[in-house]
Amino acid sequence: MAASSGTGLVAVLKKKMLDTREEVEKAKEQIQDMSKNVKVELEGRETALKEADKLDEQIARLDEDLARKKEMTREANEKTAELGKSSEENLRIARVLKNKTSSEDGKVAALEKQLEQAFLIEKEAEAKYEQLGKPVVNYKKFKKQSFDKTRAVVSLVKYVPSDLYQNVSD
Repeated sequence: MAASSGTGLVAVLKKKMLDTREEVEKAKEQIQDMSKNVKVELEGRETALKEADKLDEQIARLDEDLARKKEMTREANEKTAELGKSSEENLRIARVLKNKTSSEDGKVAALEKQLEQAFLIEKEAEAKYEQLGKPVVNYKKFKKQSFDKTRAVVSLVKYVPSDLYQNVSD
């Protein structure tokens, strides 16, 4: 029995060694699987970190854009408020000018009426001038004719002998 127990013991030990070897192989396979899984997870983490960095950069750009947009919006609101104030002022000025225009329209109408009257007076004056101008023209012609005749007589008097001239004056 000692031999059979020694053989049995060796067989048991062999079996245990085979079982242990199988367990070691299984453990190695599990370790390799786990290593692969860890490697895949690490690669996934690295990819996720890269994507997270990209997203952080994109968020930073978007934050900057948002800040610029907010500033532009603030400036636009200020300009809109300024334009609103200037628009109200322009409307007020327009109303004032409209009122002035209305009052000046009345003045213009009165001046136009006066102008029409002045034209009528001018036409009447021209007609009177023409009526008075004809006799003046005739008078000027008569005066010129008289002057010409007087000159002719004076030139003739120079040639008259002085003794005849004395007889005429006596």
